[in-house]
Amino acid sequence: DQEAQKLICRPCKLAYRIEDDIPVMLIDEAEKI
Repeated sequence: DQEAQKLICRPCKLAYRIEDDIPVMLIDEAEKI
């Protein structure tokens, strides 16, 4: 499932979504985990 894919940054406790196989590395777009 493409929507379920996320790049997880454990030290910063953020999850970045992946769009067209490219992680969206914008802090404003990240989800807190």
